[in-house]
Amino acid sequence: MPSMTTTVRGLAAGDTTQVGTIPLVGHATRSRALHVPKLTPGAYLAIEDGGEVVVVELTQTVTHIGRAFSADIRLEAAAVSRRHALVVREADGFHVLDDRSVNGVWLNGKRVTRAALQPGDRFTIGGITLQFVLISDEGPASA
Repeated sequence: MPSMTTTVRGLAAGDTTQVGTIPLVGHATRSRALHVPKLTPGAYLAIEDGGEVVVVELTQTVTHIGRAFSADIRLEAAAVSRRHALVVREADGFHVLDDRSVNGVWLNGKRVTRAALQPGDRFTIGGITLQFVLISDEGPASA
């Protein structure tokens, strides 16, 4: 995150001392903000869960999403099939696939059976919204 560095002039001409950084977000804003740990580079799914957002890292080549106990990401909602969807890491990026679910997978408002995921894409499974997040060494990728 960018910040500003403040320097203070010393007594002798040309002398400076670095005293620290000034955050770009003001104190009033910072005091009412939610503070979360910085995510390491990788791919994640952000899942809206009531008043919270749960962030799950995609560490496997294939991530199973569904209501079954064997699912890698278990969603406990009646409209979610036991085996509802897959998120697959392939050479050309990440893809979401419908795993023969009853209610389907909806990507950015359109029903899909297989689709490439771009940073910021939102897909819905049984009324639950998941957002694909990709963090590079430089920070979150833009949609």
